[in-house]
Amino acid sequence: MSGEVEELVKKLQNGSDEERRKAARKLGEMKEKKAVEPLIGALKDVNAGVRLYAAEALGNVGDVKAIEPLIGVLGDENPYVREDVAKALGKIGDARAAGALIGVLGDRTSMVRHYAKEALVQIGEPAAGKLVEAMKDPEKKHLRLEISRILENRFGLTVLDEVERLVAELENECVHGQIEAAKKLGELRDIRAVGPLIEALESLDDEIQRNAAWSLGELKDARAVEPLVKRLGEADEIFRDNAAEALGKIGVPAIGLLIKALGDADRNVRINAAVALVKMGEPAVGPLIGALGDGNAEARGHATLALEDIGEPAVKHLVEAAKDPKNKHLRWEISGILKRIDEGMREKPRDLGCVENERLKPPEIPPEFQRLVLKDVPKAKIA
Repeated sequence: MSGEVEELVKKLQNGSDEERRKAARKLGEMKEKKAVEPLIGALKDVNAGVRLYAAEALGNVGDVKAIEPLIGVLGDENPYVREDVAKALGKIGDARAAGALIGVLGDRTSMVRHYAKEALVQIGEPAAGKLVEAMKDPEKKHLRLEISRILENRFGLTVLDEVERLVAELENECVHGQIEAAKKLGELRDIRAVGPLIEALESLDDEIQRNAAWSLGELKDARAVEPLVKRLGEADEIFRDNAAEALGKIGVPAIGLLIKALGDADRNVRINAAVALVKMGEPAVGPLIGALGDGNAEARGHATLALEDIGEPAVKHLVEAAKDPKNKHLRWEISGILKRIDEGMREKPRDLGCVENERLKPPEIPPEFQRLVLKDVPKAKIA
């Protein structure tokens, strides 16, 4: 070790803040391999500037002995230090740094992410292999989009099709990209999107939640039923409406939970469950007739209104139910529903949310039920 190097090492270890910074920088410019150990020690210096110049110097020297110590400070509290550590690892180009650099692609500072990406490119083919492996790691799913872009743009490897790319966008941390992906996945109607879209219902962003609910309706997958039913009482009205709309599109698999929701303690849940059942139309009629005998008054009331809003498609089923001796206790309620359908009570929308009401043609009711229908019967009451 020359006299000049010795003097610089002494200043690096025992000098003032300014002397330590200058010594680290000078040793890097000299690319002095004998200074590697002191420079590694300087990575733990209390002064961020010293740590920064020590990392830069180690990158200039290019000794692989510095790889592990540099990896150890990739999480430094100072973003400028993290930048220079990433740069240094790229200059050294050792494959052992690839895994740690991939983790830094999620750093909160954009320049740190940039230099981590550049370092991976500098490492080359070994890094590409690690990037492909990382694509399969569930703990790194928030990095899949960035990793796929590096593989495609820098290594010429296409690893995601359109649906996979949109799912990666949805799992990324860019809110604008998540909003767009949540909508586009519904338009593509690929069931691979169901799980990620269900997770997106938990987002803290209203637009992401709304779009995810809408898209799940387009996909019509039964796996979405329970998560969507849980969203019928959300504070955001558009989110609630989209969830109800989606459940209506999913149809029969959702009926059981929706019937149960008619008696929920939350008024918004009851209303939107009824909305979803009305949107299903005739397939929901049988279960709704069954709900007329529910012990819960809210459930009975909303089932009544839902049947009335379904209208003409419900008539034949209501008549058949009234004929069944097992439903003798429901004949009074059924006759009231038939009467109100017969009168075409569609001028004024009832409190079922966003259901569109249009005037129906008077339904055909068998003569033997005319007397019942024409009786004055009470309208449904909703608590």
